[in-house]
Amino acid sequence: MVRVNFVPLSKIDTSTGECAKLDCDTGSYTLHRHHRKHQAIWLGIWAGRRNGEKKFSLFVTRYHEFNPKDWTRLCASHHAEIHLIYDGIIRRDQWFTRRSLSQYSWVQAEKLMMKLEAVCVDWLKKKTPGSSTEALTKLRSKRKAASSKWRKT
Repeated sequence: MVRVNFVPLSKIDTSTGECAKLDCDTGSYTLHRHHRKHQAIWLGIWAGRRNGEKKFSLFVTRYHEFNPKDWTRLCASHHAEIHLIYDGIIRRDQWFTRRSLSQYSWVQAEKLMMKLEAVCVDWLKKKTPGSSTEALTKLRSKRKAASSKWRKT
């Protein structure tokens, strides 16, 4: 079993600093810790299935260490915007692989995470308006309703 050295979230200061997005002028002063590869999605999907695997344990450990190479500070508006972008990339990837995320292999998951990170790094360098968190919530609710409707048929 791998020992996980959790970094208490209270030690990851988001009260100071600025949004990492180029020329952010959204006026949002609430900062979020954003993992560039969206690793959290795999923690939830694979938690029960891969718990005993050493690779998964190392993955969980790395996530909870909050390595500065893995995350960035974003205002609420830009955090919502990047997740809207991520949602589209993830859905396209699922369409091309014809798999749900829970069926992804490590190789497929790592390829997707690399895509997400590359998009994030590129996106951070561009000035964009941001998005409302309500828009993200609304889109996800609509997708969830469509998904559950599809499953019932």
